[in-house]
Amino acid sequence: MMKFYGLILVIMFSSTLSAQINKGAILLGGQLSYSKSDYEEDRNTNNTESGQFSVSIGKAFKENTVVGISLGFSPFEQKQVFPGFDTVNNEYNTYNAGVFIRKYKNITKSFYFFSQLDGTVVIGNGTRKFGNNTAEAKTKQRGGTLSVTPGLSYQVLPKLQLELSLPNILGLQYFKTTVESDVSRVTDSETELIGFQSNFDTNSLLGNLGIGFRFIL
Repeated sequence: MMKFYGLILVIMFSSTLSAQINKGAILLGGQLSYSKSDYEEDRNTNNTESGQFSVSIGKAFKENTVVGISLGFSPFEQKQVFPGFDTVNNEYNTYNAGVFIRKYKNITKSFYFFSQLDGTVVIGNGTRKFGNNTAEAKTKQRGGTLSVTPGLSYQVLPKLQLELSLPNILGLQYFKTTVESDVSRVTDSETELIGFQSNFDTNSLLGNLGIGFRFIL
């Protein structure tokens, strides 16, 4: 797995073979990713599903280099079961808006590598419920990220590209999280997080794979 990521990073900084995205071109696209994990140990189970959907529009201000804006939505669901059949259900939705710059490098006539730098503002809201208890803990999160996404693009038609990417493989993040709870076991709190984020230690490559498309106008 680390060898694969290393190859991606080598390509990111390799020289361009030829220019294909012409200056002035408009790129309209979207991306969809999905991740699922199931974990069980000592009668503890953890089932998690998450996804990401985003749309973007950008303009090539020079050959092979695009700047633009993006909007995204990311749902998250988690069910945890502990000994004694105590169940915790977490639901969380994240909304984001940002700007990006993307650099294309031609590999073959229709096959490209790209690296993208994103600056994103993030708003998140979630709930945490325990068993059949109607009370819940509510979470609000506000912050932003600066991240890098590498990927591969194939030009299936003169005006259409299909993409595979590893979203947000490296990044910096800042978040302020507020918890307001009606549940006795969860206390109200307010925390701040500033740190480095990486997907290099993931155990599943496909679990973090993004699928997308771009129309070239």
